[in-house]
Amino acid sequence: MRANAGTTFGNYPEGTGYSVGGGSSPVAARQIRGLADGELFGTNYFTTSAEYRYDFGLNAGIAQGLYGVVFADAGSAWGTTNNPNFDLKYGIGAGVQLDLGFGGARLPSLRFDYGFSPQNGSGKFYFRLGNFW
Repeated sequence: MRANAGTTFGNYPEGTGYSVGGGSSPVAARQIRGLADGELFGTNYFTTSAEYRYDFGLNAGIAQGLYGVVFADAGSAWGTTNNPNFDLKYGIGAGVQLDLGFGGARLPSLRFDYGFSPQNGSGKFYFRLGNFW
């Protein structure tokens, strides 16, 4: 589980803030899988995520771990003229993660997720390369 928050204080240029949503954001703290990338924008944000991973016990050759994943993400961004109030959005989904390695060296992990937003009635597939959490 994790929770993240941010706010902007003082005088700041118009358009300054946080984009929240989707799973392709370079900042994992602002991802809500199942929403469109950057769907929410504001000078304040809050997100939280919970994951459960099941280890299939795969450890053969270059594959150093295979995990099934279920997750729930939630959050909001607010504080702008177009989006003044906190409005909680959420997404749920599942995925698979493959950890790679060779000769004791750890290689990047591959991750495939599908997130669905019941509020929007839409979903999206995500692919990530690297280490997570």
